[in-house]
Amino acid sequence: MAYASKRFLLLSQEQQQEAQKRKLFIEKYLSYAEPSQFLESRNWERFCEDYCHSMQMNRPDREEFAKWCFDYKMWQGDLFVLAPQVEQTSPYQRANS
Repeated sequence: MAYASKRFLLLSQEQQQEAQKRKLFIEKYLSYAEPSQFLESRNWERFCEDYCHSMQMNRPDREEFAKWCFDYKMWQGDLFVLAPQVEQTSPYQRANS
């Protein structure tokens, strides 16, 4: 069951929307694929052809999608783990260190 943790609520609106979209993508795939065919190449390709465009999503790599599923399950439905992370550089980091 998905929930919005405090850290999820601190994300930008865009990150929150992307996390919701990824959650829906996971749910669609799990209802589409037979358990024995989970992330099988042809099945994955067909699913992505059918759904990525209609969901207005960039096609994730299978490995990236598997990580989404694992993280979402491990963190018990916290949508924060599905949000795209913004790379942050430390103000103390030097360009040539």
